[in-house]
Amino acid sequence: MLNEINYWLIPMNFDNCNYKQLEDEWKKNKKIMWQVGGKPKYTKTRGYEVPNGSMAKSINKGDVIYFYVTNLPSESKNKLSRIMLRGVVEDEPYPIEKSKVYIRTYDSDMIIGFSIGSITTLCEKQLHNNVFLSLEYLKKQYANFQYPQGRTRWPDRNIKQTLSKELIDDLEECFKSRLSKNDFTTLIDHFKKKCFFCGKYGSNIEHKTFVAKNGLDYYECHHFIQQNEGRKDNRLLDIVNSTENGLFLCSNCHNRLHYGQPDDVKEMLKIVLKDEKIQSMLEDKNFQQIIGEDKDILEWLKESYKV
Repeated sequence: MLNEINYWLIPMNFDNCNYKQLEDEWKKNKKIMWQVGGKPKYTKTRGYEVPNGSMAKSINKGDVIYFYVTNLPSESKNKLSRIMLRGVVEDEPYPIEKSKVYIRTYDSDMIIGFSIGSITTLCEKQLHNNVFLSLEYLKKQYANFQYPQGRTRWPDRNIKQTLSKELIDDLEECFKSRLSKNDFTTLIDHFKKKCFFCGKYGSNIEHKTFVAKNGLDYYECHHFIQQNEGRKDNRLLDIVNSTENGLFLCSNCHNRLHYGQPDDVKEMLKIVLKDEKIQSMLEDKNFQQIIGEDKDILEWLKESYKV
C-alpha cells in the first residue's frame, strides 16, 4: 500500500483557517479546497501549469492527507498542536484563481490548489483528549517526528521519507475505520463552543460574542483552578493543566470572573463547582487531599479568586 500511494502531513492553522467556508464546502461537495506552495508556470502555448519538479507535482489522486492543526485553544500556557483530520486527495493540484480557494479575497492571482475528500476525524474520546496526537505526544512516541510548516515543508512517506511507517500505521488505525461516523462536520462541531455560563448565569444576550477570523464564535479559555495556584503548589499542576479544568467563556464572563463584583464571582464559582465534570476532575485528582481534608473547597476558591 505504501508503494502505491503517498502519505502527507500538512498544517492547518486554527487561528487563520476559515472553518465556516470549509464547512460550507464540505456540506455542498463533500470535499474541501486547499492550497499547496509554489506558483503556476505560464507559457503562451499551454497557459498555466503546475511546474515539473515542484512538491505540488508530487501530490497525486488517492494520496492520504493528515492535518496537523496548530494554535488550538489550550488549558496550558502554550498553544496546542494536534493531528486531528485524515483525508484523501480527490483532484490533483492544478492552477486556480486565489479567490476560488479563499472566498474572503477578490485576488485573481493564480495559485496551485487541490481538493481533499473522504475526511474523517477522531472518535469522541480521542477528540476531547488534548494530549492524544499532540506535538508532545508525537515527539515521545515517534523518534525524529517532524511537524509540517507553511505550504512547502510537508513531511511525507515516499519522497522525503520524513513520515514514519509506524506513525502512519497508528494514524490509519485511528482514522480510517470511522469514515462513516466522524466526518469533517464532527470536528467543526467540536470546535464550536458556547460560554460555560450560558443558560446558567445571566441573560443570553450577556453571552453574545463575535465571529473570529477563523469563522467560529470567539471564546476564551479560563483555568477554573487558576494557573498561579499551580505555581504556588506544584501538586496542583496536573489539575491546572487538565482538559476538564479549562472553561470556555465569553469575554463578559471571563472579565467578570477576574474583575467582577465579589457576589457575582462567588455565585459563578458555586455554579462551576456543581458541574459534574468539574466534580469528577477534583475527585479523580485528589484535590481535597491536596488542599487539606478540613478545608472547604468553596472557601478555598474564594480565597484563590480574592472574593
